[in-house]
Amino acid sequence: EERVVEVARSLGGRLTDMAAAMHLELTDSIPELRGDPMILELLRASVESNIETFVHLAQHPIAIEGIAAPAAAVAYAHRLAQRGTSSNALVRAYRLGQRRILDLAFIEIADQEPDGEVAYAAARLMHDMAFQYIDQVSEKVVAEYESEKERWLANRNTVRATMLASLLNGDDVDVAIAENALGYRLRQHHLGVVLWDTDRGGSTTALRGLESLVSLIAEAVASTGQPLFLPQDRSLGWAWIPLGRTAAEVDVTKVQRQI
Repeated sequence: EERVVEVARSLGGRLTDMAAAMHLELTDSIPELRGDPMILELLRASVESNIETFVHLAQHPIAIEGIAAPAAAVAYAHRLAQRGTSSNALVRAYRLGQRRILDLAFIEIADQEPDGEVAYAAARLMHDMAFQYIDQVSEKVVAEYESEKERWLANRNTVRATMLASLLNGDDVDVAIAENALGYRLRQHHLGVVLWDTDRGGSTTALRGLESLVSLIAEAVASTGQPLFLPQDRSLGWAWIPLGRTAAEVDVTKVQRQI
């Protein structure tokens, strides 16, 4: 235990350099984590705060169960959720971070401790602490990610629904602003589709099925881009499929055969 404390203190003294190296390794190994300077800075802050929390935990008699996810790590998870980055990338970052900090800790133990039995016991203790820390903190961070993803999608859908209502009502709306809100290009021909589910009791699974059906229809009519799909309730959805500026007549019978 004393050797673990000394090793953790030594690692803490190299916090900035370790965080920079780990930040670089994560962005090289996980393409989904790359992005603009703001998202990269959030990743660096998340990495540094996690290392700092872990080495602090290793130096003091703190119950791991009481450790909260660092604020910077939570903020980074929220930003990934808003950008639609997979939570798998977030979990993988924690696994890679765990491996790297243990690699450094084991090297430090070997350098500091001449007694083989003590070194082995210290390595086992450090390994167990790292596993427990990553297991608990990554679970909390992923829970924050999922909650933020739900909030973000709900807010985005509210904005999109409001903008769509304005367009359908014939309100005077700036086209560029509308396209930005909807994530969909308006200056073209469109195929409008109404879809409903009759078998699954209005679940979120039913809505995903309707959205998948829109993609099949879009493929069948050779759409020029991603469709716009907006749920109206748990079993009804409206969709617009882009056809370009010189669209031909849609052969409904042919579409039905293809899907």
